[in-house]
Amino acid sequence: MKDFSIFTIQRQYHLTQDFTDADEKDVKSQLKKICDYLSQNNIVCIYCKVFLQNTALLQDLVIELKQSGQDPIVIPLEYPSVTGSVMSGINIFGIHNDELEKFAHNTEYDMDFVCYSYKGFKYFHGMHLFQDNDTAFANCQLMLSRYDFKPTSLIRTWYYLNQIHKFYPEFNKSRNRFFDKNNIRYDKHSAHLPASTCIEGSYLGSHLMHLYAVDLSDRRATKTRIYNISQSEADGDQYLFQPAFSRGMLTDYCYSKELQISGTASVGADGKSQYVNDAYQQLKTSLCYVTDLLQDAGMLWEHLCECTMFFADASLYQQLDQACDEVNIKRPNGISVIGHVCRKDLLFEIDGIAKKACEKLK
Repeated sequence: MKDFSIFTIQRQYHLTQDFTDADEKDVKSQLKKICDYLSQNNIVCIYCKVFLQNTALLQDLVIELKQSGQDPIVIPLEYPSVTGSVMSGINIFGIHNDELEKFAHNTEYDMDFVCYSYKGFKYFHGMHLFQDNDTAFANCQLMLSRYDFKPTSLIRTWYYLNQIHKFYPEFNKSRNRFFDKNNIRYDKHSAHLPASTCIEGSYLGSHLMHLYAVDLSDRRATKTRIYNISQSEADGDQYLFQPAFSRGMLTDYCYSKELQISGTASVGADGKSQYVNDAYQQLKTSLCYVTDLLQDAGMLWEHLCECTMFFADASLYQQLDQACDEVNIKRPNGISVIGHVCRKDLLFEIDGIAKKACEKLK
């Protein structure tokens, strides 16, 4: 089992632990090692996203975090591992304690959210387990309002739907009603439409949403929607199943740039699934699309700090290295799981976050 990878920028830390080759003993040992690293380096953990097959291991992680003095939101997701291990991996985001001007963690019923200030900007992460879509978006608005954020402050959303092929169309109707209520246009020209991942996933039978918002009332920062000319825009109308999201959202601060990359699959400029029944070509095409989004934002794969890859089956995972070689990129430091994409004929999806320091601060 490889040790966890670390991406650092402006005293922010993204830790990725791939557990695909680990047994339960390895997992428990590595959890302690990760928490020790956070403590020794005075890092405050903001969130911990856990992809696991054995839910009992979640309690071990929570105990380790609390014993090391951490109080992040923990985002648990049940997924089969591509190699059959008890846990697929962990994504952790933290900031050096000296850089945090404020950190607050609140829990209300099945909602969990944090607000923190860093370099003069206010940020929000929230997690919510849900069964009813409209209630979920009402609670989304409630979580944001607790810290004076607005729905237009949303930069990124992640939705993990249990039995996505059954619930996806109705979920999108609720999402678009939420946008309508808050005067967020979801056509291809909308400036406030967040980047998003909507994929199959759950925890203990519930759907799960993860929200990320930034207060951009300060004129030093801007957000810009990133497009990919090789793909159609999901505009909540013409696109299959009527989802609405931006392919990418770039936030430009005075100290760095951050690109939120939506769930990206092999969908073409006509909105149709490409290379149907050819999983390997879909894999390569998705990687190429992410390359396009990174380039449009002035970034490279080396700037990817967090990444999740969803494979229809384990056999496709075995072809990842070959696909990366063919498109001339290094294998991403990310989490790999087996999961269904929103369309039955799509067999791979990848999402991520990329960050790059401003030139004058390098």
